[in-house]
Amino acid sequence: MATVSPLIVDVYENDLGGRLDIASLVAAGPPWHGIILKASEGTFYTGGQWFRTHWPEGKDLAGDRYCVDWFRGAYHYAILNQPSEPQIDLYLKTVDDAGGWSDGDFWPILDLEHADNPDLPAAQIVDKMTEMAQLLRAKTGRDVTLYGGSLMYDKGITDHMACSRLWIARYMSTLPAVVYQRIGWQLDDVLMWQYAGDKGGFLDGYPKDSPIGRTDISAMLVAGGGDASLEYLRQNLFVQTPV
Repeated sequence: MATVSPLIVDVYENDLGGRLDIASLVAAGPPWHGIILKASEGTFYTGGQWFRTHWPEGKDLAGDRYCVDWFRGAYHYAILNQPSEPQIDLYLKTVDDAGGWSDGDFWPILDLEHADNPDLPAAQIVDKMTEMAQLLRAKTGRDVTLYGGSLMYDKGITDHMACSRLWIARYMSTLPAVVYQRIGWQLDDVLMWQYAGDKGGFLDGYPKDSPIGRTDISAMLVAGGGDASLEYLRQNLFVQTPV
């Protein structure tokens, strides 16, 4: 992977002591090319004032970089034993109440993880996530990105669950093809690799911390990095209507 690959930071309300300095992240310039915020979880949580403050900042503070080489995203943390449509409605209302989606935002993101989720059979997980992704696509007219990896591997899930892109987490120094292929994905459909978390990063030549502190950091996987990676990011934004 080229060392010029774009890097995206993702945070939630309790990261960084609740103090998020988006202006400093933008000012750091390349390879820092965007931020993704946790908007909601299940049917019960939103980022509240934290999200309502920082969601518009993620666009406004970028200035002319927004939708050119700076991008913004919001994700929903799925809770599998709660009803699907109220979760999706909460996610979309949270974004709408903070100013709504704009052209330089990533397509909607569903986060699927072990934590806070019951030990359900694989078939039920697939059905639930598929239902949520289909609802998101119907309500937004946009494709859905799936964040996850380990739960799908542990359950033997290879179904894309109605999502078009994978954002995969692996806090190791390499990402062998088998890691995403064993859960049913190919490199062309992997949007990002989250290589660093709140305990630091492991990827040689890449930063362990962001300019605003220790956060989750994701890198692009597109061959060649640089302009090729940025163009791939632009193909996954709200400005692009899926076929």
